[in-house]
Amino acid sequence: MEKKLIIIPDVHGRTFWEDAVKYSIENNVKIVFLGDYVDSYPHEFIEKMQQDPTFSPEKEVIDVLNRIIDIKHIYPDNIILLIGNHDCGYAIGKDVCQSRRDYLNANILSEIFKENWDMFQLAYEVTINSKHFVLSHAGISKEFMEEYYGLNIKKDNPVNFLNKIWKEKDYQKLKYLGVYDRYRGWGGVQWASPVWADIRQMSTLTKENTYGDFQIVGHTQLSEDGKAVIFDYIGDFDSRKPFYIDEKGVIRNYETDEELKKHN
Repeated sequence: MEKKLIIIPDVHGRTFWEDAVKYSIENNVKIVFLGDYVDSYPHEFIEKMQQDPTFSPEKEVIDVLNRIIDIKHIYPDNIILLIGNHDCGYAIGKDVCQSRRDYLNANILSEIFKENWDMFQLAYEVTINSKHFVLSHAGISKEFMEEYYGLNIKKDNPVNFLNKIWKEKDYQKLKYLGVYDRYRGWGGVQWASPVWADIRQMSTLTKENTYGDFQIVGHTQLSEDGKAVIFDYIGDFDSRKPFYIDEKGVIRNYETDEELKKHN
């Protein structure tokens, strides 16, 4: 049972996580990355490119990914690295994700993930002050787990199941991670995979079709002001800022220590 947990949402080549990782290591506090380390948003690096003509967003993404993996190797018990849909596009194949794919460096990125496969996992769960938190890149719904994996989410443990198929490289099951929902493209399903589910669908989760007391995800960038978007049973943390769960099970902004409020 953890007393505190730091949360790092989608990286995409950014470095906002550095101070939080330093705090995690110095204070022996576990930190969870929610995945999507690769495939940057090009517009976010325009200023750097203007200042330095030699700067490459693609190289920056690779360098940042390698740095995070290196830290995981050094502090394996402190750092939890979850996998996102963009990461799956290189680790598993482009059938899972082609969005903003770096075709020029695809082989390099694929090798990095495959060589460090055991450093990653699909989901993580923790109980803090008797509150059960479940973390994944995009969210775990009862409907998806039952339809594609035949899992009874009330009797079976989806976190253990997902991490097992990842660890065993069970590609027959991992291929279903490419199932996306209607918010992510024409022909999408209602309930998507734990790396593709959109918060606009997952926000409708009820106690009957969710897992745990509260889910923490990234993936869907809704906020432009660095704030997480909180619903009854799930929170979207894709806000380019770290967050943390305190000893009482309250979710707070890492930089301001402000308690996160429910989305209205």
